[in-house]
Amino acid sequence: MSASINYADELAIKIFQVDQRPSQVSVQFYAANRNWEHFTRLGYSMHLVDQVSGESYAGINRGAHRFQQMPYHLPGKHFTYVYKQEMEIALLPSIPQNRALWIVLTVWMQEGDDFIKQRVLSSDFRALSDTQVVLGELVVAADAMPPSTDVLARFADALSLEAVSLPSQAYAGEDLTVEFMWYSNKSENEELVQFLHLVDRASGQQWGYDQQPLGQRLPSRLLYNGLRDSEIWRIPLPAELAPGRYAVYSGLYRQQGLERLPARESNGAMYTDARVPLGDLLILNR
Repeated sequence: MSASINYADELAIKIFQVDQRPSQVSVQFYAANRNWEHFTRLGYSMHLVDQVSGESYAGINRGAHRFQQMPYHLPGKHFTYVYKQEMEIALLPSIPQNRALWIVLTVWMQEGDDFIKQRVLSSDFRALSDTQVVLGELVVAADAMPPSTDVLARFADALSLEAVSLPSQAYAGEDLTVEFMWYSNKSENEELVQFLHLVDRASGQQWGYDQQPLGQRLPSRLLYNGLRDSEIWRIPLPAELAPGRYAVYSGLYRQQGLERLPARESNGAMYTDARVPLGDLLILNR
């Protein structure tokens, strides 16, 4: 890995390793500047930030390490002071499991009692703000669980829908609350989207709602083998949804290409149209 971040005052950072282990996440990089004094007041902050709430669950602040100077030059420039820097965050039990976290880096300069965040001029990484860059993402995994033998549906070799809690009735114009229990059979690296279809048994008209199986808190690209977790959906039903009895279906599709994942029953039989029947729902008007 080799990616650069450039700041004002000719400060440049080159990230060469981001590593996650069961006990910690670590980052190693080089920082370069033409002015040695620049490093006497320079410092770095690294945080694990919740991708939904923006809350920092763990972080570390560290002054620039000026003891590992590297004899490097930058092309077309005078001699530049280059230092190797390492930062680690311990993955303590207080960090929530099964939540998508960003690894966020901020550079600051001490001015008296103030710590001034340095503005990013350009970066190979995604910018979270004009002073923060996202070096990567991770999820703190829970203990792996064994798969169930009896499930509602198996989607390819990726996910199993183990259980669904669906109410018998709901009201148009209000929220429909449905809970899904999922099991991951392998580590994912693609975006999967779950759909929920309501089909009017009288007219055949269909209404749908889509979101990620475990919501934004844990995108499918971060699922891991042995994960079992549930998500409660609160679905805003349209006020104009006709009252009556609806058949409810669900399934998965790939965000890229919109291809549905084949769905099988526990006995191996294929579900028609890759849609899993969840039961009936009575829609009422207030």
